[in-house]
Amino acid sequence: MSSWQSKLIEKLLRKYNLNADNQVVGIKKKRKIQERNARILNLIPGGEFIDVRIGDIKGQIIEGEEFVPGRIILYLHGGAYCTGTVKSYRILARKIADTCRAELLIINYRLAPEHPFPGAIQDSVKAFKWLIEKGYKSEAIFLVGDSAGGGLALSTCVKLKAEGISLPAGIVCMSPWTDLTLSGKSIKTRAKRDPLLNPDIIKRCSGYYCKNEDPENPLISPVYADLTGLPKTMIQIGTEEILYDDSIQMAKALKNCHVDVSLEIYKGMFHVWQFFYYLIPEARRAVGQIGVFVERIAGSGKKR
Repeated sequence: MSSWQSKLIEKLLRKYNLNADNQVVGIKKKRKIQERNARILNLIPGGEFIDVRIGDIKGQIIEGEEFVPGRIILYLHGGAYCTGTVKSYRILARKIADTCRAELLIINYRLAPEHPFPGAIQDSVKAFKWLIEKGYKSEAIFLVGDSAGGGLALSTCVKLKAEGISLPAGIVCMSPWTDLTLSGKSIKTRAKRDPLLNPDIIKRCSGYYCKNEDPENPLISPVYADLTGLPKTMIQIGTEEILYDDSIQMAKALKNCHVDVSLEIYKGMFHVWQFFYYLIPEARRAVGQIGVFVERIAGSGKKR
């Protein structure tokens, strides 16, 4: 049974989110709303943010509490490939850094519709290579992402493998968007159960990101990729999400390619509930499990 805190947050999301009447918010307006909310959330004290530039990519490094030297997370935020910034997602990224006792790099990868595929994956691969250049060992790097960022983390590893680059120690996907063909039945069957995601919105954003590309391209929809050789992967999904089937099918695809995958299903939870770490116990439990996953396979993570 979900907590009273999560039920309250869900009610508030339904009240203030346009999913309730099936409207579609314009991309520019949605970006402004996210940034406004970020200014409020980032008032929560704690965390050290260090601005970095990787070519044209802006990002920040967050030092988690008591971080293990050399252990670092590359965090890829959500937003359906069309919204989201470092500032609007670093509240969650900061807690993940603390829980995993790691440094964390979060980047502003390019967004659609201004920059459709392959803009985002080019930037994520570039950021991973930058970490290697800075002296971090691949076996001490973790790729973590939520929603579109979760799918991007998987696609990034597929791309790194194709280029013959050493893969990270592990991948963590929170409510990942892994199939931009939108073939999952849960997109329709859970449309009224999900207080955050709207089928019309993700259909629109899929079109923006894919543009003239086939959405079955494995670098767009990693559920269709050859996943052989990918690192250990954790997937967290809530039962109320329209992207529920994306996680179920992704876990099956990974297992079919003999990848060590852990699928955690949280009853009663909505899309990226982990974002509400400070408000609901289910979020704290899920982020805590991410820390357990990282600690289990990270090792000492010392720099070269």
